[in-house]
Amino acid sequence: MKALALVSAAVTLFVLVGAAEAAQFSYLDPAYVQEIYSGPLVGGPGMAWTSGGQLLTKDSSNILEYSATQNAVHQGTAIHGWVSHPIAGLSTTGYGMTNGHDGYIYTTTQVGL
Repeated sequence: MKALALVSAAVTLFVLVGAAEAAQFSYLDPAYVQEIYSGPLVGGPGMAWTSGGQLLTKDSSNILEYSATQNAVHQGTAIHGWVSHPIAGLSTTGYGMTNGHDGYIYTTTQVGL
């Protein structure tokens, strides 16, 4: 009987959590802001930014450029949508990307930067 009650509680919790939209952090320092981005993040943990402030991530041989404003909705939550830019010759291997001090964007590959 205890196992049935536990399964029932877990199913109820799953249904309630699955229906909720993303919540903002209420304890964030007032000096900071938070934004929600959505899109494929298969290129690894690295991120870079354009001079205009748009977030960039890597997805295989594509660079994903996220909107500077919340322009889409995902599961009931306003998000920054993205546009994919295919880059000829960009390696599909490696993880992440970053802004260099020289103004260029660097990404890792199986043979280096």
